[in-house]
Amino acid sequence: MASILLLSITLNNKKLNLSYIPWVGLSLIFLFLSIEEISLIHGRLEKPIKELVGAAGLLYYAWVIPYGLALVVFIISYTNFLLKLPKKS
Repeated sequence: MASILLLSITLNNKKLNLSYIPWVGLSLIFLFLSIEEISLIHGRLEKPIKELVGAAGLLYYAWVIPYGLALVVFIISYTNFLLKLPKKS
């Protein structure tokens, strides 16, 4: 549902000639997250990543490594966009 709402914002902003690319990205991210949760991609990544990096302790759930890196990329990419959102948002 979040992905669909973000797509709606995307289309509305495009129609109004406003910035819409960040909204497309958010829509795709939420679409991926919903598909990921249904198909349990993170569970399939667990074993190969554990074997690759020898994850243990805090990194026992090794899928947090690629998802953590993706989060860092997201934060770097979206910081300006998030700071420009209306304060009420």
